[in-house]
Amino acid sequence: DVRCLAWWRQLCDEKHECGKSQESTEIDNAYLRVIDVRNNCIISSRTVANLRYVALSYVWGGVVKLLLNQENILEFGLPGSLIEDRLPKTIVDAMTFCSRMGERYLWVDQLCIQQDSILDRMRKISRMHLIYSQAASTIIASSGANSDSGLPGLHSDRIKQTQTTVFVPYHPLSESHFLGTEPWYGRGWTMQERVLSSRNLIVTNKQVYWECSEASYCEESWMNF
Repeated sequence: DVRCLAWWRQLCDEKHECGKSQESTEIDNAYLRVIDVRNNCIISSRTVANLRYVALSYVWGGVVKLLLNQENILEFGLPGSLIEDRLPKTIVDAMTFCSRMGERYLWVDQLCIQQDSILDRMRKISRMHLIYSQAASTIIASSGANSDSGLPGLHSDRIKQTQTTVFVPYHPLSESHFLGTEPWYGRGWTMQERVLSSRNLIVTNKQVYWECSEASYCEESWMNF
């Protein structure tokens, strides 16, 4: 339920100190490209004042339908150029997810780093800590074995379990809650992306979890762990 996720974000925006570093101007030095999910194209962060974006953390898994490169970089700057049939399903679903959450811009490494440019790759890699730490939130596609797996539950409802709401002192989500057996968990760089991000929306086969520095929530019961 995207309304539930939007409520978690609102709670964090209004009640927590999470993500205050997003106001930093350091990210301007990264020369970011982001996907404009409204116009289905790639734009430069320099064209947007006070850029707010969501990042995606996922597993490529050997499925690479489309990469940003010298041949297509100008084409993909045109509105409507990112056609759904050409994109991996996880990226398509992340774009849909952002749109439903009221977020306009999405950062995805496959399409926001020019993959055939050593210089661009090195610039972005050296600033990866800024890219994830200053994202408004990070979508973690934890259950996907590759980039064509999609985001579970986005297009159909999961089986809901009724549970009693409880409130207990906060402690961070541990891997035993949901990540221990997920394909995403075994990759070092994806775990780094989770740690660097101030706010995570972790999408699993069973449900979605919210994780920030002050609270954790899950769909099946509104828990403040």
